[in-house]
Amino acid sequence: MNYTEMILGMAAGLGLFLYGMELMSKGMEKVAGSKMKSVLEMCTKNRFVGVIVGMLFTAVIQSSSVTTSMVVSFVNSGLMTLTQAVGPILGANIGTTITGQLVSFDLAAVAPVFIFAGVVLILFSKKRMINHIGEISLGFGVLFLGIDTMSSAMEGVKKSQQIMDVIKALNNPFLAILIGFAITAIIQSSSATVGIIITMAAAGVITELPMVFFMILGCNMGSCVTALIVSLSGKKEAKRTALIHFYVNVFGSLVIAIILLIFGDKIAELMMSSASGETINEVRKHAVANAHTIFKIFQVIIMFPFAKWIVKLTQLTVRGEDKKAEGFQLMYISQEQMSTPSASLIEVVNEIKRMGKKAADNLQTAFGGMIEKDQAKIDSVYQVEEEVDFLSGEITRYLVKLNQQEFPVKEAQNIAG
Repeated sequence: MNYTEMILGMAAGLGLFLYGMELMSKGMEKVAGSKMKSVLEMCTKNRFVGVIVGMLFTAVIQSSSVTTSMVVSFVNSGLMTLTQAVGPILGANIGTTITGQLVSFDLAAVAPVFIFAGVVLILFSKKRMINHIGEISLGFGVLFLGIDTMSSAMEGVKKSQQIMDVIKALNNPFLAILIGFAITAIIQSSSATVGIIITMAAAGVITELPMVFFMILGCNMGSCVTALIVSLSGKKEAKRTALIHFYVNVFGSLVIAIILLIFGDKIAELMMSSASGETINEVRKHAVANAHTIFKIFQVIIMFPFAKWIVKLTQLTVRGEDKKAEGFQLMYISQEQMSTPSASLIEVVNEIKRMGKKAADNLQTAFGGMIEKDQAKIDSVYQVEEEVDFLSGEITRYLVKLNQQEFPVKEAQNIAG
């Protein structure tokens, strides 16, 4: 295999892998997203329940970025407090490891079956729910087809002594963390990056497990970028929520990094002895997947008791309250940047409720001004009416944008209403 074929094979495999993961995640979100609001109410009970909910929801939709972005949106909408947001964010960190565990199993042989089933469900069913299930099946199959394509290309990488020498030269913990962070920040999916690392381990391209572990820590920190981007257009509470995710992953990863610097080789031996497989490469890929899961669980355990301190740290980082801008303003939605579909619908409902209250209060003021012949109240009515008109126009424009997105089946029916 020449370098051109190798690069194209890697690129094609990576493209299929990312597209399959995106398709599967979006399909899961469309099926399960409509339940998110009711499920999220469980998080208000206590932090431990929030961890369980975040873990299960992320395991289902296969994306901690989506879960965290939703939590940021819910805090921005006032549906959750900052303290309540800690639980599902911690849980999302554990739930995201399911993808790595799936990748560690050799399911390429059944990928065509899932692809065929998915295509049939999408093309020959008129029911949206069946279409979404087809997307999940198709995404699952494409994901493993991508892994198989990458694995084949990596056989060429292993045969190239020059490339292997370069990989072996990257034997530096800081550099490994930086590489993991950079790749995850670019493709905005730690699950995808860890999947690539597991595939490289399975092909024998990466053999030094301690360096793989440091790369995984970099992936953990890089996964915070999506939530930070989503929070930029939100209120200060939304920014603090994104920082909770950032601080949990950074501080947790730093603690694990210190442990790895001291006991890296022993941990690698322990992971290898706990994994199973017919060949050394199979054992290695399961060891990497298990390490990813164990690191995340350990990270949640050590950070859970410090939840309140993390919240206070975010409040120190993002100080003060939101300033009231001049002129009419939207409170819950942003025309510049949309949240996930499920969260966006909740935000727009809150904005409509706010507009409705203003309209109802304005009607009472109008009655009072007319009966009492109070010119000040009458003038106030015209001013508030302008704001209601502004909100009505902005909400309508936002709904037009929402209508262009794919929604969970039940929520899609509410957009026109």
